[in-house]
Amino acid sequence: MTKRLLMIDDDVDFCELLSRGLKRQGYTVDIVHQANDIQDHLTVSYDVILCDLNLGHQSGMSLLP
Repeated sequence: MTKRLLMIDDDVDFCELLSRGLKRQGYTVDIVHQANDIQDHLTVSYDVILCDLNLGHQSGMSLLP
């Protein structure tokens, strides 16, 4: 069974590099570059969520609730 992962980070290059490795490990990876866009992904169930703490003008900690 494929594990689903959500990556929230404003660094596009970092996300692309990390997602390539994770996909090779069998993960399905969704990427969000702006905290405002997270709402579009809340209907999906994820096994892992990786979130940057510094998302430009917003803290990744504010997404925890």
